[in-house]
Amino acid sequence: MKKIDKKPKAVVYCRVVTRSVRNRSDSLKGQEESCLSKLKGDNKYQLTEVIKDVEYSKSEKNVGKSIPRILSLAKERKISGMYVSNLDRISRDLNTLFKTMDFLNRHGVKIISISAPHASDSFSQSISVILANFYREHHSEKIKRALAHKKESQKLLKN
Repeated sequence: MKKIDKKPKAVVYCRVVTRSVRNRSDSLKGQEESCLSKLKGDNKYQLTEVIKDVEYSKSEKNVGKSIPRILSLAKERKISGMYVSNLDRISRDLNTLFKTMDFLNRHGVKIISISAPHASDSFSQSISVILANFYREHHSEKIKRALAHKKESQKLLKN
């Protein structure tokens, strides 16, 4: 007789937005491996699907193309959990991310973030997202300043 797994169902969602992440831990493969490892270790959910988005256009950074599918699964009560390596994989736009998280929470889907395991409730998730966004913006500005300084240094060397 076949054993029926009665655990709630969950999806793993992985997303990359640039080509430069191929060999890093935040590559699709790295995200998938860390999420599957966490899901297996938790032993609370049955995996239904690994959903992956690969996007290269800046206009696509707002929300992954597969998010509407995940929202549909949530609305139909087909999933109870969603594993992501980082909350910004869902969306880098805070407003969109909060709306998506709220929708999932209202439909009984727990978001499990590998990078912020303490963020199990919507308040903690919101704080984690705000901090991650602050870090990303600060880091982006630091890189822009460094590139501008390098460009200026190269101009001075040519003269």
